[in-house]
Amino acid sequence: MGRRTARVPAVVLALALLAATGCSNRESAQARAPRDTGSGTAAAAADGVQEIMVSGSEQLRFTPSTIEAHAGVLRIILVNTGTTPHDLQLTGTGQSTGLIRGGEQGRITVTLTHGRYPFECTLHTRVHMAGTIIVS
Repeated sequence: MGRRTARVPAVVLALALLAATGCSNRESAQARAPRDTGSGTAAAAADGVQEIMVSGSEQLRFTPSTIEAHAGVLRIILVNTGTTPHDLQLTGTGQSTGLIRGGEQGRITVTLTHGRYPFECTLHTRVHMAGTIIVS
């Protein structure tokens, strides 16, 4: 009977640890999941170059997170609407706005062909602050 009594708290503790670990993993998976904040379409600016404004926020998201554009020159303007620094880097190209502090903006101009181009904030990759440019 002494052994059975000793096992009950151990089993309860093990179940509590499993429950806590399960919740923790779910939250971590959610934090790493892409955050869709809608889509936006690049439009021609006064100089004829396609342009789109993307905001980086305290919620560690890009808005929009999906950008639609036509093949050719695209200017992306990153506006930091919060206080946390952000950047916007086209993955695999080395093209980046550089560090943009709260209330400031930066831009990159790229020439893109048909395809999908992922972009990210290199400071916040752990929470998947990222998006995609879809070029048709």
